[in-house]
Amino acid sequence: MSLNNIRFGYKIPSKFIAKTGLSSVNLWLSGDNVFLLSSRQGYNPTTSLVGETGRYTYSPMTNYTLGVRVKF
Repeated sequence: MSLNNIRFGYKIPSKFIAKTGLSSVNLWLSGDNVFLLSSRQGYNPTTSLVGETGRYTYSPMTNYTLGVRVKF
């Protein structure tokens, strides 16, 4: 079982930003390759150990991104 991509977002209500001159502010957090559960310790079944190149393929890195979108 794996969780490859997830994204959480939140739009700040306009009543909190009304006096700032902004029309909207969105916050978001996303993650790629967040979670992998395998019965074999250290084994990622989504990567190929034997492929066309004949080289070992590393498991995808976990990445987290935090973002802000501001509209005036």
